Amino acid sequence: MKGISELYNSEKYFGFGNRFNESMNRFLTCCLELQKHIKSLDQTFFLEYKIEKEKVGKKKIKFQNSDEWNQALTYLLIDINTMLEWSRLNNYI
Repeated sequence: MKGISELYNSEKYFGFGNRFNESMNRFLTCCLELQKHIKSLDQTFFLEYKIEKEKVGKKKIKFQNSDEWNQALTYLLIDINTMLEWSRLNNYI
């Protein structure tokens, strides 16, 4: 995917627009691709929280409900940490 993704709030009021949500989905897609790549190298690899289309651990990454969004981001950070740790242990970093 090429293009500019805004992973920040460019609005003057509290609220995130569609560009932010699209950017979060693009970032999630990158994480999913990394997971698939690691899985192709190591069949035993798994993430604690499943990354799907617009969800992490069955929680939507789209900013609508702040509680669900916060939980999804927490799950995503745990998964990213897992992938980074796998990369470090397998000398990819």
